Amino acid sequence: MKAAGMWPDAFTKALEGEFDANDMIVGFAREIAEFARQLRNIRHCVEHPKVDQRIVVRDFHLHTDGTISRPTIEVVNSKTPLDEGDLTTFMSVWIASLANITESMLLHLAGKNHAALGNFPVGVGIIPEDQRRMPKVRAGYLINIGGNWQRLG
Repeated sequence: MKAAGMWPDAFTKALEGEFDANDMIVGFAREIAEFARQLRNIRHCVEHPKVDQRIVVRDFHLHTDGTISRPTIEVVNSKTPLDEGDLTTFMSVWIASLANITESMLLHLAGKNHAALGNFPVGVGIIPEDQRRMPKVRAGYLINIGGNWQRLG
């Protein structure tokens, strides 16, 4: 994968080499690549600050009209800038996005690497809440019976 370039492009190229270019997992990898580049550039802003590559974080601040603003964050980066915004919202959105993207990519990869079960279509995905044995286990193997996906096992 190293020969294909830097993350996330190397990951996408590796998937394109393994699967058809129109495969859902390749499309998903392309979609998350922009998010991954943004995340990488934010990390660079924190770890290697420069005049044109830095994070600007402001604590609570008082305005001339007497109002107080919550803490904010701004990403100064020529490739992936982010305007100043609420720090709490920024962190909440990014953490949730990281968790969702990681879960989705693991599901895509597991879906490409599971054993067949006879002639039944088997997949990997989110188990409907009413079929979960353990409420916090969201994903698992699914089997298509009569056009309906059911939890397998």
